[in-house]
Amino acid sequence: MSLRARLILTLVLLAGSGLLVLGAVTYAALRSYELDRVDQQATAAVGQAEREFERTGLDDGVALRPPPGGFGHDAHDGQGGGIGLAPAGTYAQQRDDTGAAVGSPIVLALPPGETRPAAPRLPARLS
Repeated sequence: MSLRARLILTLVLLAGSGLLVLGAVTYAALRSYELDRVDQQATAAVGQAEREFERTGLDDGVALRPPPGGFGHDAHDGQGGGIGLAPAGTYAQQRDDTGAAVGSPIVLALPPGETRPAAPRLPARLS
């Protein structure tokens, strides 16, 4: 094999392995960012859902709590906080301590002029 062919082969292998490493790093960073964003939206939805249930009279006096351990890898303080708004078309439903549904799902965030999306089909009981 000539020197030119070996140099080209080496360059192609180095560039290919560099692109694979860059792709893996980009994937990991984007995945972490997206998980954090979804965690923040879910946390914000808890507070927004509490306010909406209180406003509509569906509140049974029990604060909404995120699942044990929080949403994803960020723990939640359990207070139902969050100052942001849930994404448009987000539904919420109250559950009792056994996981049984209390009432039907309500839509939390619906911009003016938007039609209500179809309600999600949720299981009757959650563990």
